[in-house]
Amino acid sequence: MKRFKKIAAVALLFFAVWFGFTAYSVFSYSSDYSEQKSDVAIVLGASSQGSEPSPVFKERLNHASYLYIQGFVNNIILTGGFLPRASESESYIAKLYLLSAGVPDSVIYIEQVSQNTLENMVNAQKVMQKQRLHSALIVSDPLHMKRAMRFAENLELDALPSPTQTSMYRSKSSKIKFLISESFFLMASYLIKPDTTIEI
Repeated sequence: MKRFKKIAAVALLFFAVWFGFTAYSVFSYSSDYSEQKSDVAIVLGASSQGSEPSPVFKERLNHASYLYIQGFVNNIILTGGFLPRASESESYIAKLYLLSAGVPDSVIYIEQVSQNTLENMVNAQKVMQKQRLHSALIVSDPLHMKRAMRFAENLELDALPSPTQTSMYRSKSSKIKFLISESFFLMASYLIKPDTTIEI
């Protein structure tokens, strides 16, 4: 019994240290930001509410629009599939939002099947390959960027982080909740081999 308790204590300590280190890396990476000239901005999906992007998604889209208008990117890839009982995909709803903001249809590409961050990245890469786009700025919320960029590196994407500077995660409590969830997701990504064979 004592041996079991000792093993459990060591395991708990290891987990706590690992979680602490991961949370610190997620937080510290959130300040990395780039506006380097790139072929495309990849906007990671964040659900929709009826026919409108969610408030979190809107801020990501606003940032992608800014990058395009300022000439930092020439194209935008929108990611996100269909939510249960939804008639339109997240990415299509996002496209309508960008069109209403004045972004030309000819520079917007969408993929409509992804359901999570990894699938967002995999399918965005497939769009890039099809359209012969070579470099990207990844657009999401600051605390999401560490995990997104880990997937980008695994996929050998030529990409840099460009998180929205107007994230809806503004209060201390919302940031802490997001940091905790992202830390767990990032830890899980090291334990589970990602599937990069998703099809559009």
